Amino acid sequence: MNISIQRPLGSLWRLYLRHKRIGILGIFIIVLAVFLVFVFRTSDTRSGYVFEKAQRTSLAEIVSESGLITTDGNLPIFSPTNGTVSEVYVENGEHVTKNQPLFLVVSSATDQEKKTAYANYMAAKSILDASNANLHTLQSSMFTSWKKYIDLSTNSTYENSDGTPNIQNRTAAEFISAQNDWLAAEDNFKNQQGVIARDQAAVDNAYNAYLMTKTATANSPIDGIVENISFSKGDSLHPQSALTPTVKPALIIKNSEESEGVVIVGQTNIAKIKIGQPVVIKPDAYKDKKFKGIVLRINSIGENVQGVTNYTVYVEIENDTSLKSGMTFDCDITTQNLENVLTIPSSAVVLNNGLKSVRVLEKNEMKYIPVIIGVKGETRTQILNGISEGQEIITALTNIRAKKPSFLGL
Repeated sequence: MNISIQRPLGSLWRLYLRHKRIGILGIFIIVLAVFLVFVFRTSDTRSGYVFEKAQRTSLAEIVSESGLITTDGNLPIFSPTNGTVSEVYVENGEHVTKNQPLFLVVSSATDQEKKTAYANYMAAKSILDASNANLHTLQSSMFTSWKKYIDLSTNSTYENSDGTPNIQNRTAAEFISAQNDWLAAEDNFKNQQGVIARDQAAVDNAYNAYLMTKTATANSPIDGIVENISFSKGDSLHPQSALTPTVKPALIIKNSEESEGVVIVGQTNIAKIKIGQPVVIKPDAYKDKKFKGIVLRINSIGENVQGVTNYTVYVEIENDTSLKSGMTFDCDITTQNLENVLTIPSSAVVLNNGLKSVRVLEKNEMKYIPVIIGVKGETRTQILNGISEGQEIITALTNIRAKKPSFLGL
């Protein structure tokens, strides 16, 4: 009896000691975790951010659009003017070289029509020149307003000693007025860029209309074989335009080495596009292949669809026989290359109170600094004003920062 009683009592005692040790261990683990969280959160206030210094680099401005391959080496040639064919210099099947004359069209325009067209062109050009001059004035005004605003916002009245905005004082009329003057000046500058794009289109349109009043020779834009001549000497020909979009080509130049595509560009970017700019073509059919090209020509008259004006840009593409008419593609048009300009990663530019800004860490606190940006490249953005070379900025928040509060809500 004594043995049978002692064995259960001994088992219960061992079980009690085991649970006691587990409980102590659990308490120890919890205390250790709390301690590590506290140490981790107070050891390095910079650990929640990703930093990079503003630096001078080269920068390519890129306009990215989508397009469609319209010809796979067959280039339609239209008459350069309204008139009658006076001379035909080629025949079907003949090989021609770039810039070789194809045919001569004598303009049917009267002297009065020629003078009117030229006067319209000069008037449009004068308006464009005035718009460009006004752009410089508006840019100067923008920088002046920016300087006044930034000086005001960083003085002791409107900024606390720790660098944070003095929200209460910033409701003053003086501060609101300076801020609104700068924002208005910036909007005026941006709006003027749109005005210039419109005026440039008007100049191109007027110039093309003027050319259509002159006797002109059609030259081959590429090397190739002449096919499908659709006229004879003495026939009337008309150029392709927005008013005659379905006019039949005068002839076709067949060239298996080059393809052509069309890209639809909005009025915001059309002023940046120029003939001869390099283009990188990325066909949807070939995800891992890229093709080189250049801007071949630009329609000067836009198409307005539901209040949105778009322009057609034609690009010439190097062909290796794999590109086919009807294929869709994405493309990057390099509109300008800048050297030795102050840039930061594009991801570092954020909006704060409606202003483009960058973030910096001062006295362990994140602070926003308004900036004026220039050209935006594929991954980096030019900074015109607001920060200096070598200044350290926050480009991103790390997961450590994003996950606060952490373990146990601490």
